[in-house]
Amino acid sequence: MKLKKFTMFNILIIGFILFPFNSCSVQAEETSEFDVNAEAGFAYDQKTGKILYAKNEDKKLGIASITKIISAYLILEQIKQKKLKWDDKIPICNGYAYDLTLNPNLSNIPLEKDHGYSVRELLNAALISSASSAIIALTEKIAGSEEKFIECTNKKLKSWGIKDVTLINSTGLNNADIPEKYRVKGSAPDQENMMSARDIGIVAYHLIHDFPEVLEITKKPTERFGVGSHSEVQLETWNGMLPGKNWEYSGVDGLKTGTTELAGKCFVGTCVKAGWRIVTVVLHANGEGDSRFAETESLMSFVYDNWKQKKIVSKGDKFATAKTVPVVDGKQSSVSIAIGEDIKAWVRSDMDTEKLSAHYHAGKIKDLKAPVTKDEKVGKIDIHLKDDNLGYLLPSQTKKAQYQMVTVKPVKRNFFLKIWVDHTLNWINKKLG
Repeated sequence: MKLKKFTMFNILIIGFILFPFNSCSVQAEETSEFDVNAEAGFAYDQKTGKILYAKNEDKKLGIASITKIISAYLILEQIKQKKLKWDDKIPICNGYAYDLTLNPNLSNIPLEKDHGYSVRELLNAALISSASSAIIALTEKIAGSEEKFIECTNKKLKSWGIKDVTLINSTGLNNADIPEKYRVKGSAPDQENMMSARDIGIVAYHLIHDFPEVLEITKKPTERFGVGSHSEVQLETWNGMLPGKNWEYSGVDGLKTGTTELAGKCFVGTCVKAGWRIVTVVLHANGEGDSRFAETESLMSFVYDNWKQKKIVSKGDKFATAKTVPVVDGKQSSVSIAIGEDIKAWVRSDMDTEKLSAHYHAGKIKDLKAPVTKDEKVGKIDIHLKDDNLGYLLPSQTKKAQYQMVTVKPVKRNFFLKIWVDHTLNWINKKLG
C-alpha cells in the first residue's frame, strides 16, 4: 500500500486537531500577567467611574506637576462662578511669580515685568508647558497668596473624600527649589506634594466631568504665549502622546505630566476611542527614557483591548437571593420578583460572565400590600462579576450599580371578610403570646 504524501496543509490540519489553539486561554493568561512597570498604575472609565486597572492605587507617592490639574480645577471654578474672567489681565510685579520666572530650570516661561497676561494665557502656560510661575500668578490673583489658595485646595479635596494627602504648594515643585520665603509655613526644606494614584484619578474625574473645556487646552501640542509683549514665545507641550510627538497615541487629548527626583516620571492621561473615554495614572514609571509614556501606552492598549461592555443579566432574570416578596391582604401570600431591566457591565476578556454575585436590598419595602401591580418596584439588587473586585472610583458610582427589582405579576386583594378574619386571628395570637 502506497503511503499518502503529506503536504504542509495536511500537517497544519493535524496540528489543529491534536493541539487546538485556544485564543481565549492565551488572552486570559496575558491579561492576568499584565503589569505596569511603575510604582503605581490606575485606570478607569470616565463615564461610569468603573475601575479597569489598579496597582498600588492607594500608595501615597510624589506627584510633581500633576498638582497643576488640582489648581486648574479651582481656577476654572472661579471662572464658572464669574469671579474671574478668561480675559482678565494679571500684571506681573515684583514677587513670587516674577522670581520663579527668572529660573528656567523650574518648568517656566518668561514673564515680562509690569506686563498684564490674561487668565487664558496663564492657564494655557500652566497646563501645556507646566509653567509654575503662571500658576502662582493665578493662585495669588484668586486667593491673595499661595498659602491661602492651598487652604482652599485642601478643602475641595476633602469634599471629594480625599483625606490622606500632602499638599504644600500649587505647582508641584520640591521645597528645595522654592525660595525659603515663599515656602508654606511649617513645611520641610525638601518636602513636596504627595497623593495616591486613586486620588489623582478622582481629581481628574471631577476636572473632566465639571470642566470638559479643559481638554481644549491640554490637547494642544503648541500655543503662542505673550503675544504683543517683548517676551513672546511658543509654548511646547510636555505630553509626548499628543499628535506629532514621539509617543503619539490616537485619541489622547490630555492631561498632565510631572517630574521631580522624588516623584520620578509621572503622567495622568486621558484618551477617547469610539466615544469611550478612559483616564490613566502612572506614578514613578521605571525604565529608561520617557517611560511614563511607554507605560501609559501599554496601559491604555491593555484597557481598550481587554475591556468591553456586555449584557450579563436579562430583564426578568431571578436570583436565589431575592425570589419572592410577602404580600399582605393578597389572594397570594407572596409574589415573585425579578430584574426589571437588561444589565450591562464592563467585562474583562478573562472574566466569566456566568459567575455572578448578587445581594438584595429590600430597603423600606419589607412586604407589599395588595393589590399589587405587575412591575411594581420592590427594592434593589447589587450584581457584579465574581471575577471583578476592582469596583468604582466614587461611592455614588457604586450605588448606581444597584439595579431595580420588580414584581413579575399582579396580586389581587383578598375578599374583605377573609382579610378581617386573618387580621383578627393575628391580633389574638399576638395577645396570647
